[in-house]
Amino acid sequence: MLNKLMKRSKPSSKTGNYLLIAGTSLLIILVFWIYFITHTSLTLFSQEATRSALIAKRKAQVKAAEEAVKKLESDRSDENLTAAQTLVDQLAAGEKKKALQDRIEAVKLDIANQASIAEAEAAVKFLEDNQADENLTKAQEATDKVINADAKAQFQARIDAVKRAMAAKIAATAAAAAAESDTASANVSESGSSSSSSQASGSSQTVPSQQYQAPDQNSSASVPEASVTEAPSADTGQAVDPATPSQGASDASASE
Repeated sequence: MLNKLMKRSKPSSKTGNYLLIAGTSLLIILVFWIYFITHTSLTLFSQEATRSALIAKRKAQVKAAEEAVKKLESDRSDENLTAAQTLVDQLAAGEKKKALQDRIEAVKLDIANQASIAEAEAAVKFLEDNQADENLTKAQEATDKVINADAKAQFQARIDAVKRAMAAKIAATAAAAAAESDTASANVSESGSSSSSSQASGSSQTVPSQQYQAPDQNSSASVPEASVTEAPSADTGQAVDPATPSQGASDASASE
């Protein structure tokens, strides 16, 4: 009877195998669970560390960019502009990057404005000292590039003043040329009138030389004596030489 009970209470080999398998499975599950928890924790820790490092890096980049932009605003050199722009470009997209870029653009605009003002000042000053059409064109082109409205208006006013001076000079030159032309014309007219008067005077002076001049009665030139017999004059009873020309004939001969 006792032997029968002992035989019944003794576990079979099959049950032992089940228990062994179950225990082993539980152990494996426990190991995997511990590994999973540990790995997950490590991963989370690593990610957090990476995230913290990235945040710190970004903060350092933002700080460096801010300092570079501030330096650029104090000293607007090309070197500082390049350094600030490089650091801002490295920042992640966001409001901070946009704000810093806006400050850089403001500096760029001011630099360009100052350069345009300097160029316009030089061109307008040269125009004021050398008033010519070519210089006027260059000064106007430089003034058109000026960004600042107030400075641009001042340069334009100076250019307009030069334009008025040039126009007045041209008008004065034209008036002087016209006056000179009128004077020359008047001189020519007076010269022509004088010439006509001289010709008329000369003509009137030459007329008397062509008039008849009676021969001098005391002149040695005498009428040739005739060899014919003298006829008595009707009035005087004296003989008259027929070969002697009459007074009128003598006058005509002298006139010829």
